Parts: sequence; structure tokens; C-alpha cells
Amino acid sequence: MLSNPGVSRLSEAQIARISPVGIGHANEAEAGVPYYDDIFDEDDECTTADISDPDGSIALGLGGIYYEEGMHYTATSERQKRVDCFRAAEILYRHAAGRGNAIGWLCLGYVYAYDRCEGRYFRSYYNNFGEVSPKPDTDVLAYECFRHAAEAGIAEGCYKLGDVLAEGRGCAADHAKALDMFLREYMCDGYCGRHILHEIHD
Repeated sequence: MLSNPGVSRLSEAQIARISPVGIGHANEAEAGVPYYDDIFDEDDECTTADISDPDGSIALGLGGIYYEEGMHYTATSERQKRVDCFRAAEILYRHAAGRGNAIGWLCLGYVYAYDRCEGRYFRSYYNNFGEVSPKPDTDVLAYECFRHAAEAGIAEGCYKLGDVLAEGRGCAADHAKALDMFLREYMCDGYCGRHILHEIHD
């Protein structure tokens, strides 16, 4: 069981009625995150959405709490607690990223890049219309997450995207694009970029 009580501090969800959205098409909703209530919804469409936490900042903060807690569980006997914390962080980061939070994309990338959940990732039954999707390729997921963060101008996202491009993790290796990402990181932040460029020149 997760020990962090942070979720209990969440305020009541803010609910809005939306035009019907089919299950598995949440990204087509006009606002918020649609959800399906099998008590009130009579067909396979969502007509209600949660519009609280519009920028994903609450979920991002809670995800960070669970991620940090997971990092503190290092003993073999604490493995289940560690994985449970990272699984909670993944869902919260997914929520933040889904609401356009670039840091949420970056943090989610770290979950996948280091396989923090040891293969036990969120897989939606509804997104696959009754079939649970297979274990995801974490390298591909990490690449996509870092790409979103980099495209949003997050310096660390550029740096991490450069890493996976250089190593060919989740994508074809492309050293030219990797260097471009490191240069972008240098322009955004400088510290990691200077260190990386120094290594390249050496």
C-alpha cells in the first residue's frame, strides 16, 4: 500500500457536460478528461468530463511525491513498495502530460527510460476496445515523451532526447539529430550542453 497521503488532499472534481465522445477517443473531447459512469451512461460514449487541474500541475506535483518516495525504497524487501510508487507516479504524470504539461512529459519519460515500473505499466482496457494491450516498449515510450518535452522547449527534454537519439533507444540512431538536440539544450540552459559538447570535442 502506498504510504503517501497526498491524494486525500485533492479537492472535489469539477465536472462538466460534454458532447458525446466514444470510449477510446478521449483526445477528441472539447474539454477536460472524459470518464464513463456505468450507472448513468447507457451506451459506449462519455458525456461527462473532469475539468479540474486544467494544466496538470496538481497531478505533476503528486507524481513527483510518489516518484521521490519510490527512489527511497532501495532494499530488496521494499521492491513492491518501490514499484507501486512508480506506478502511481506514471498514472499521475500521464494525467499531467495529457493536459499539455511539458514537464509531465519529461517526468514520464524518466519513468519509461529507466523502466521504473519493471514492465508493470498502465494499460487501458477501454483504449483497446476490450483487449488489454501488450507490454509496451519502454524505449519507444521514453523517446516519445522526451520528444514532446523537447518540442515544448524544455532544456532537459532536449538533452534526454539527444541521449536516446545518440544511443538509438526507441528510435533509429541519428547522431546529427542528437547533436542538434544537445545544441538546443545548450541554447536553452547551457550547463549540460557545455558538458556534452566538451566530451564530443575531446
